[in-house]
Amino acid sequence: MDNNNQEKITSDGIYEYCKSMSSTVPEYLNGLEERSKSTNQLKMISGPYLGLFLGMISKIINPQYILEIGTFTSYGTICLAHGLGQDGKIVTLEKNESLKGFADEFIESSGFKNHIIQYFGDAQE
Repeated sequence: MDNNNQEKITSDGIYEYCKSMSSTVPEYLNGLEERSKSTNQLKMISGPYLGLFLGMISKIINPQYILEIGTFTSYGTICLAHGLGQDGKIVTLEKNESLKGFADEFIESSGFKNHIIQYFGDAQE
């Protein structure tokens, strides 16, 4: 988890505090974060700290179903999947069809492949 490529919205002290107090991010998410940085698309919203927070909230709620609008590279999707019930599902919608297949290997290695249903295209259609 580095802070080099992200816009600076917090002081270095706050960043270091978060880093020292946060759980370790699974290796497959580190790989997905690195690949996400390499895209020419918009910037990723869900980074390591927001991802850990999303996972924590999902674990507290323990939902059966989640609808995610705006998948981008599936980082947040995978984080949310950590809190799903045993038979839980995430339906995720992404308008940008060029991202289809982008995160498949990371979804596979996360162990949540059978819980994540991805749709690409305009959600209004």
